Amino acid sequence: MNLGTLKTHVMNRVGNDAITAILTEFCNQIQYDFASRYHFSWRMALPVTVNTIANQNYLNTSAYFPNLGDPWDAVNKNTPAKMAYTPNWNINFNDPTWIQSSGYRTGSPTNYSFDIANNRLWLYPVPDQAYALQFQYLQNPPEISNTSSTLFIPSKYHYIVAAGMESLAWQMDEDLASSGAANQRYEAGIARAIEEDQQLPDSQPIFQTLNGGYVDYSNPFSDI
Repeated sequence: MNLGTLKTHVMNRVGNDAITAILTEFCNQIQYDFASRYHFSWRMALPVTVNTIANQNYLNTSAYFPNLGDPWDAVNKNTPAKMAYTPNWNINFNDPTWIQSSGYRTGSPTNYSFDIANNRLWLYPVPDQAYALQFQYLQNPPEISNTSSTLFIPSKYHYIVAAGMESLAWQMDEDLASSGAANQRYEAGIARAIEEDQQLPDSQPIFQTLNGGYVDYSNPFSDI
């Protein structure tokens, strides 16, 4: 269902058709809360390839990663080698010269970090030439406002979003019993969605031998 249909459903459930504006806010709030509970497979964005700039230690994320939520995987396609996600403070610890204007280590990037607050993708070592890097990441739900907008949450889970919105709507009426009952349905629905996602083949362990195709820098015992 789209936003308009969902809002009508919730208004009918609570018997109040004067809350249409606040229901849009509730929908965005619930979608974000739902998606943030787990690394759901449906949050995965398509692979994105970016090209680095020689001697520049960051790229602007807003141009490449819409609705950026959490990092997932990265590969340096030139090497080829998997890249490790490393927080900025950890990179500085490993190489204090990394943020200096001169003397920093350059080469083929092996580590990366998303600085979401400042829209930057930091790279280490600083690229000494143009490299093609491929990223996969988890998306956050975009805010929606148009009644014809499609929800970010898959359609089979729209009943969960409706329950969450209903719970917030009942809170406005100070009907805590009805709000609590709707919240129980909401939480139970999220738990069920997580369990279903964990049963997908991609979430099951796969044992395989190393094929030597690339260096896995995500290995905690790798020397960077």
